[in-house]
Amino acid sequence: MIDFDLRTWDLVARKTYKGKPIAGTSNWEQIPIQFVSIKYPLCVVKIQNKYAAGNWKHGGKVTVLTQGVKLTSQSVELNLPTLVKIDELANNYQLKFWFPWWHAQIILEVWQKVPQAEE
Repeated sequence: MIDFDLRTWDLVARKTYKGKPIAGTSNWEQIPIQFVSIKYPLCVVKIQNKYAAGNWKHGGKVTVLTQGVKLTSQSVELNLPTLVKIDELANNYQLKFWFPWWHAQIILEVWQKVPQAEE
């Protein structure tokens, strides 16, 4: 069973990314792709935008890589924690985050579940 009390998970990243306004328009430059490294195959990601309209649901996409090879990819709903479970076991993983162009600011949080030593 997976413990969803994130207070028992290790926080790996909490970062804020801001887009830049495009001069003469009401549009924003897309926030560049971001990478976060994790060591364990179970994590929770959260993409937030406190300025988003209430009907915005899509926060972005996360792709899991190990040694440059894509293992899995999934959409992340805006402002909700999303479980990312990786079936392949490796020593480290890279999470590649893509954000839609309409987000002017993103807060990205990543937690990983460190396995407990068996007694």
